[in-house]
Amino acid sequence: MIKRFAPAVLAAGVLGAIAAPAHADLKVTWHMTIDSPQMRNVPEQYRGMADSFMNPMTIYSDGKHSRTDTPMIGTIIDKPNNKMIMIMKMMKTYSVSTIDPAHPGGMPMPGAGGMAGAQPADVTVTDTGKTKTIIGHKCHELIVTGKIAQQQGPNMTFKDDMWVASDLASMTSGMGSMPFGSFGSASSKIDGFPLEMAIALTGGQADGTNVTMTTTDISTDPLPAGTFDIPAGYTKSEGGMGGMMGGPGMMGGPGGMHRPGQ
Repeated sequence: MIKRFAPAVLAAGVLGAIAAPAHADLKVTWHMTIDSPQMRNVPEQYRGMADSFMNPMTIYSDGKHSRTDTPMIGTIIDKPNNKMIMIMKMMKTYSVSTIDPAHPGGMPMPGAGGMAGAQPADVTVTDTGKTKTIIGHKCHELIVTGKIAQQQGPNMTFKDDMWVASDLASMTSGMGSMPFGSFGSASSKIDGFPLEMAIALTGGQADGTNVTMTTTDISTDPLPAGTFDIPAGYTKSEGGMGGMMGGPGMMGGPGGMHRPGQ
């Protein structure tokens, strides 16, 4: 059993909060890494397993819906109906929860324990004036900082270092939320799509956690029909996302993740 495996689940759950661009189809492939005190205590072979669970991470958007897929988990945001659908691929189950349109940053976050329903505060966005090109897109650097007031446990702070492509702004003007620390609170101030991010969390369960996300591919081709449908053969979980995820850990409750065969 891997103890304290929550960071990987936290990341997958929070990524489900990425909302759809407003005007065009978009497919973005990211590679994510997580470094946390808990992960540093996990044997190397299981850190490699965690990486294979999270990557590649692909985001699909059509202006009204978005889908974030990892090898283990899929998350569909149905913006018109204020629904979030979590798909557990290993168990072939899914659950549906309601998104509060007044507080898109407070979306449920499976596996995040006390962070579920957390709300940001004192959020600031600073343009550093630095620029660089990523996959042919000119990007500028934004620093997003703030606090996360949790319903349970100590409050947290976050710092997001984003490299944002302004030429993708027209496709993201309808964003309802952003991933990780900014939790949607600063989306109206972010004038484009982030192609690289470095997120640092302090306090609470995630204290000392650092997450990096790098874009490896971008496409604006029309998305296939059925991209935002629940896969055939999946059954609905009546226990909600918390039951699907096994609580603060994953597929094994608070203790963490069970390896196949255990």
